[in-house]
Amino acid sequence: LRPAHTDRLVKIFTEDELGSTQLVCMMLAPLQTPLIESARHAARFVSQIPCSQSHAPGGNSTSEQWTSLHGFLVANNGDVESHCLLLCSLLLGFSLDSYVCIGSRIKGTSHVWAMTLGETGVPTFWDAITGQRYVTGDTLPYKTIDCVFNDKSF
Repeated sequence: LRPAHTDRLVKIFTEDELGSTQLVCMMLAPLQTPLIESARHAARFVSQIPCSQSHAPGGNSTSEQWTSLHGFLVANNGDVESHCLLLCSLLLGFSLDSYVCIGSRIKGTSHVWAMTLGETGVPTFWDAITGQRYVTGDTLPYKTIDCVFNDKSF
């Protein structure tokens, strides 16, 4: 490991609400519903679910848990990771090349958000809490991308 990479937020495994250890990739699954018509509608839908605070993603806390998609929807409340997992799963359901990003904001705090890659490889970033999307040319609120994964790759 290079010294410059020791501070990266890399999350490979997580514990679910049942206490089982899961690969983070396994927490995603393409979701389709006729009630959500577009990727923008998906972002709006997810952003309307109340958000509770959690600890830093990718941190060393042994009590960190990520909630399954089912558990999150049933609870109708969750942390930023739960929101992002649902948004990314919905984006995958629209056959978009979608990923979960773990990194930091400009302010230096850790954060989790979604990213889609267009046909030309141009990224669009999606904040699951606000529903805001950021395209090329926008001022991004993110400082680093430390870890990227979806349902098929890490």
